[in-house]
Amino acid sequence: MHFPVSKFAFYPLTLMIITFSLSTTALAITVEVARKCGTAAAKAFPPRVPGNPAAGSAAGSGSDQRAYYNKCVADAEASQGADKANSPNRPAGSPK
Repeated sequence: MHFPVSKFAFYPLTLMIITFSLSTTALAITVEVARKCGTAAAKAFPPRVPGNPAAGSAAGSGSDQRAYYNKCVADAEASQGADKANSPNRPAGSPK
């Protein structure tokens, strides 16, 4: 049996292919940065009941914690980028 395929059936697939091809790639953070920022966030937002993270945070909300963590990661990546640019081990003739 032959089922007629509408020309509109291919639009969602085409849109999905275009969307994925135009999306930017995200760079992964290093383990050291993740640990450092996770520890800093845990100290800045201690749990309401020690040993029970499900009890909530004594300071701030979940969105505050995510914003703090994301800012820490962004700052760490920016400082790592600056460290690499100012590294004395750059090959001769490389741009700063």
